[in-house]
Amino acid sequence: KSVQVDTIDGHGPHPDRQDRSHCHQVQFYDNHLYGIDLGTDTINVYQYKDGLKLAQSRISTPPGAGPR
Repeated sequence: KSVQVDTIDGHGPHPDRQDRSHCHQVQFYDNHLYGIDLGTDTINVYQYKDGLKLAQSRISTPPGAGPR
């Protein structure tokens, strides 16, 4: 089996809970993997086809929002 590992750099404005990336939830939907990152205030979207990552995009939320 193939394995893909991806890292997310960054942090949020609250050092006690956002000192680094902290994926709070990961969900597949319609050939996309959504990684909700509380630590960096982002939603990371990965597009897949036949198990291979094709593209990645990042949606920023307001600083300190801590999306869940």
